[in-house]
Amino acid sequence: SNMYPSKKYPSYGIFVKNTYDSLLTKYDVDKVVMKKHYNFVVKLFSYMWLHLRTFVKILFNDYDYVYIHYISHTSQGVLLARHFMKNIKIVYNAHGNDVVADNEVDEKNIVRSKEFLKYAYKVVVPSKYYQDVIVNEFNVNHKDVIIYPSGGVDVNLFKKIDKKEAVKALELDSKSKYIGYVSRVEKDKGYDTFINAIKVLSDNKKFNKYKYIIVGDGNEYNTLNKMITDNELTDKIILIKKLNREELVNLYNALDVFVFPTKRKSESLGLVGLEAMACETPVVSSNAKGPMSYVNNKKNAYVFKQDDPEDLASTIEKVVTLEEKDLDKLVANERKTALEYDSNKINSVIFKIFK
Repeated sequence: SNMYPSKKYPSYGIFVKNTYDSLLTKYDVDKVVMKKHYNFVVKLFSYMWLHLRTFVKILFNDYDYVYIHYISHTSQGVLLARHFMKNIKIVYNAHGNDVVADNEVDEKNIVRSKEFLKYAYKVVVPSKYYQDVIVNEFNVNHKDVIIYPSGGVDVNLFKKIDKKEAVKALELDSKSKYIGYVSRVEKDKGYDTFINAIKVLSDNKKFNKYKYIIVGDGNEYNTLNKMITDNELTDKIILIKKLNREELVNLYNALDVFVFPTKRKSESLGLVGLEAMACETPVVSSNAKGPMSYVNNKKNAYVFKQDDPEDLASTIEKVVTLEEKDLDKLVANERKTALEYDSNKINSVIFKIFK
């Protein structure tokens, strides 16, 4: 995989690690992975090293399968080795702009992925949305496309805890209420929609006690900071570049609303929304196709029109003004949804591939 968590970026590619950890419980698994780099030269050499190590490992080990995350960028070393190891079965995992283009640059990924998928034994996808893409646009047989939602959610870790304790653990002001965002700070992840919605809410007296938490880092972090400054929201917004999984549990539980404002076409699922649901934190999600795989408007979350800050602000206001009985029903349904994505429950899906 070209995505894997590190100490510096503990949430980056966490779904890949979740899958790796699950497979280790049943199989002998080696991994070759890249961690996050922003420097172009470092990234280039990391890819070269990734492909070389993959090629060598396949040649000198008697593997039954090679499981590839991110088709367009991670297949080259495997397919080179396949010339010498014809019997190896290649399992692909598609989960981003390797198969769904967000812009013109991504179209090159699609071309490569179409060529590489010819060699697939099975294709793993996070959602029905991506299953349809692989079947209809990449001409892969439906029976060979398996839905496995990115390792699922550890519902024993992500669960409801005392809100006051969660606020204290994060050293937040107990007198404030909090609305939050957890995602990479990159194009079309929706941080800008969130900032513009905060600007709308800052003029609403109902939100005088609210502060807003943004957890994440990325190549548009400077743009995020500029937006906050330009909109005079510095005193309203708390920026946190990274949190580990245990800290994220505290974060979700400290929030009155979790906002998932993605507008990416390539958003294949969105585990953060499910993690928040598992913690019984009210979720407000955009109507992007990925999260709509598990979001049911006004039943287990509230939905707003993507890239529409006015609608987001209005939807947040609806959630924070819900009557207690309606809120209780909402979060109970959230937890029920999260349990359907319990890691222990869905692991059986991935195990069936590697017989």
